[in-house]
Amino acid sequence: MNDAILSILTALGGYLMGSVMYAYLLPRVLYHVDVRNYGDGNPGAFNVHLCTSMPLAFLAAALDIFKGMVPAACARYVLALPDWAMLLPLAGTLLGHMYPPMLHFRGGKGICTAFGLMIGLMPRELYALLWAACILVLLPVIHDHRKLILASLALFAPLCFVIGSSVEMNLCMVVIAALVASRHLREHVAGEAEE
Repeated sequence: MNDAILSILTALGGYLMGSVMYAYLLPRVLYHVDVRNYGDGNPGAFNVHLCTSMPLAFLAAALDIFKGMVPAACARYVLALPDWAMLLPLAGTLLGHMYPPMLHFRGGKGICTAFGLMIGLMPRELYALLWAACILVLLPVIHDHRKLILASLALFAPLCFVIGSSVEMNLCMVVIAALVASRHLREHVAGEAEE
């Protein structure tokens, strides 16, 4: 099977995996609460912390990281896709998290899933795990989600350019960063319009 077809199939699988919203499902099943009724209304780990507990928020964040890591690692190391064919699997997974069918295409902001994508691309690099841990540590410390967004983007942006090993992979990282940034900016603008 050629690389273009593998790229498309992996993107579809990544989209399906990305669309499983753990931050919505865990509180719903365990506590019978809708996480979207808390904080900024986002089905993400920060709001899981607000409506349930910190351990469940960490679990939701870890599962979001994992669902980004698996398709990226599969595309890179199992299927051995070349850098030019990596964009669709990476973007597909992130778009699945941001626009899941199960929540009428209103998903999360993508920080943890994007970190998972990066970790999947570089499983031997411990600093990627360290960056992901920094975001998780920020959750209980920063209670204003707008400050959390700025802090996470400040950590996220440099990592995107460190991971890029070729022009094609740099393009992939720019697209991932742009998707995350645009989702955050759209949420921020919508929040200001409601105030």
